Amino acid sequence: AAGAGVREDFEAQALGSLGGGTRTLGFGGAGLAAVLAPLGSVSNAVVGDGIAYSGVRSFRSSSFGGSYFTLEFDAAITAFGFSGIGLSNYGTASTIPMIGIEIEGLGLFDVHDTRPADGSTANFFGIVSATPFTRIRLVNRGTLDEVTLDNLLAVRAPEVPPADGGGGDNGGGGNEVPQPGSAALA
Repeated sequence: AAGAGVREDFEAQALGSLGGGTRTLGFGGAGLAAVLAPLGSVSNAVVGDGIAYSGVRSFRSSSFGGSYFTLEFDAAITAFGFSGIGLSNYGTASTIPMIGIEIEGLGLFDVHDTRPADGSTANFFGIVSATPFTRIRLVNRGTLDEVTLDNLLAVRAPEVPPADGGGGDNGGGGNEVPQPGSAALA
């Protein structure tokens, strides 16, 4: 249903590398799926600095320039977010640049990684758009780097009524007042 957020937490995903292939993410069986390609692996909670935010599994991806990975959804969405670790080097004097997220038709956005007050390395990034989209690409801007993601969130775009109004037999746009009918009451 439109407007309801769905989550992929990787708990139902098999452990191991995508090996340059793809993997379908089911977003909790909520009728929304996405194909994840090509770099990364699903791992148990603690692998280097990678942790799971819920359960014990998370997705870890490495890249040297170009893309970490691409998500292609089977239906349009209007919001996307994720919990992440290692999204940049926390604004320090590092050569590791911010990563970007490229949203189909909307452009490339910086994923700002700020060190939370508690000193942890966990962050959340999310974007909401009035323009529906189906493709997302996480972009590495030139340095060998690694990110760990969990709890991918998506909101399916509302369905658009048909051009003929689709709102019943009185030709309105779907928001008309119902017309009285005739029914024999016995």
